[in-house]
Amino acid sequence: MHIFSRQPSQDESEGEDERSRRRRHAVWAGLGLLIAAVGFGCWLGIRAFEAKSSLDQARHSAELTKSALLKGQTEEATHWADNAHAQALDARAATHSVPWNIVAAVPWLGSPFKTGQQMTDVVLDLATDVLQPATRVGTVLSPDRLLEDGRVDVQQLRNQEPELSRISAAAIRINVAAQSVSEPGYVSLIRAARSQLQSRTYELTRMLQNADLAARLAPLMMGADGPRTYFMGFQTNSEARGTGGLLGGFGILRFDNGKATVDTLAPNTELSRSSAAIDLGPEFAQQYGFTNPFTDFRNSNQSSHFPYAAKIWQSMWAQQSGITVDGVIAIDPVALSYVLDATGPVTMPDGEVVTKDNVVELTESTSYQRFPTDQVARKQYLQDIATEVVKKMTGRIESPRKLLDALGKAAGERRIAMWSSSPGEQRLLEQTPLAHEIPDDPAPYAEVVLNNLGGNKMDYYLSRQIEYAADGCDGDRRTSTVTIRLANSAPNKSLPDYVASSAGLLPQIPITVPSGTMLTSVRLITTSGSKLVSALANGQRVPAFTNIERGHPSYEVQVAIPPGQSGELTFRLSEPTSAGAPRVPVQPLRDNVSPVVTVPECSQ
Repeated sequence: MHIFSRQPSQDESEGEDERSRRRRHAVWAGLGLLIAAVGFGCWLGIRAFEAKSSLDQARHSAELTKSALLKGQTEEATHWADNAHAQALDARAATHSVPWNIVAAVPWLGSPFKTGQQMTDVVLDLATDVLQPATRVGTVLSPDRLLEDGRVDVQQLRNQEPELSRISAAAIRINVAAQSVSEPGYVSLIRAARSQLQSRTYELTRMLQNADLAARLAPLMMGADGPRTYFMGFQTNSEARGTGGLLGGFGILRFDNGKATVDTLAPNTELSRSSAAIDLGPEFAQQYGFTNPFTDFRNSNQSSHFPYAAKIWQSMWAQQSGITVDGVIAIDPVALSYVLDATGPVTMPDGEVVTKDNVVELTESTSYQRFPTDQVARKQYLQDIATEVVKKMTGRIESPRKLLDALGKAAGERRIAMWSSSPGEQRLLEQTPLAHEIPDDPAPYAEVVLNNLGGNKMDYYLSRQIEYAADGCDGDRRTSTVTIRLANSAPNKSLPDYVASSAGLLPQIPITVPSGTMLTSVRLITTSGSKLVSALANGQRVPAFTNIERGHPSYEVQVAIPPGQSGELTFRLSEPTSAGAPRVPVQPLRDNVSPVVTVPECSQ
């Protein structure tokens, strides 16, 4: 057997040593990289923890700042605003640190970190440019400090208006930045935090915009520059009209340097001999003129465009009293129930207690059954209720914040409307939910307006459902559908003739239907440029009256709904594919309606 063996050469030994050294270097380099990665990850994790902790603390401090401001606790608000600012600085420092910046620059992987940077920028701007300055005008943001002993401090509002305007402008700018924060990609926790930040920034911006608007408008309208007078109409929405309900009574509201008083409370019959010497244009005359809206107060507010009714009521009162009011306000019994919820009940001269729970039923149902034939006594009863509630509103208020919240709720449901004869003030009102104008723009629009044609009070038993749907944004025009469901829930018992008969708005046109039947004009005001394809009542094609109101085509169908019955109207339309958010204003009647809107918001 031959055994072959060879001793390695010197070159081969040196090569093996080099490879061994390289392997050792690679291991150490890998270990170093691992240690660096772990260290970087720990560094980044610590900064992420610091960012989240500081953001949570800043959010909590911001909420406490807002709460303290609304309570008029200025020193407390300043403390929490300063805390929020310091915590926002810490959060921003964490999200703009070296490890965070490195990861944020990596495509896709860094998207949540980029979002975090944008969010902390927004929070710091809010603390610096909104929360801290807001504490310097804290009094005007606190209802309990702004309204004392029945007087609004209009001079304080006026003095702080420039600063409020600057804060509001900053909030608007920051809100734009908040809504533009980028999607965080794959981290759901940051996505939820982003949505919460956007929502709360929007809410804060709206609050400050309203405060700024109030500071510009309230001193003017509440008599900071001299006494103001307003016609205040009480609408009875058991008999539907375009602005809400029949003008059931009225009073003259006076403001002098923020102090409100009401006198001349009177029933609507005080206007029965009055006429309005105004001209609202050919469109109004063509659509409503045959019902004599300028001479018959019952038909004065069929249009939902509140300035029309306001001008008619102003002119009627001027003809009646020789006094031209500075503006007009309308309110309904549901709004009064919100007021009583804030102020507490009132007691009538005979001892009857009127509360938030019974004021709507008393004024829109019980009063007609209590005085089925004595209209004078019924109107006096309703006038007495209005007197006591108004006295409560304009007297000393235990919780001004609750009262303003109640009025805000009523305004949000369109149960309070305002108009000013001053063009400048009216332009400011148009920026609020109080103006109740049919808009003069092309954005998607569907407003359902009901008018009681029976001259009865059956709309107390009316319930509504409204749906507005439209196709997508492709093309110049699209198909849309508005569906309206109406139901008559009148009880299966005899109701007074004044409530359930159908004398009609026009006595010269007799109407014969069963007692308790709702006779209703249903008018749909549509997007500018719309065309009616078809109108269907319970699936059957029906004719529709066509008109134009403030540039918006309107289509009217008249329906009869017996007690216990319901019906469905469907308007199929071709409308322009207009830019803007769809709007479906709700007529203020006894029921509350939340329209179902499935209309895409187009950008073209």
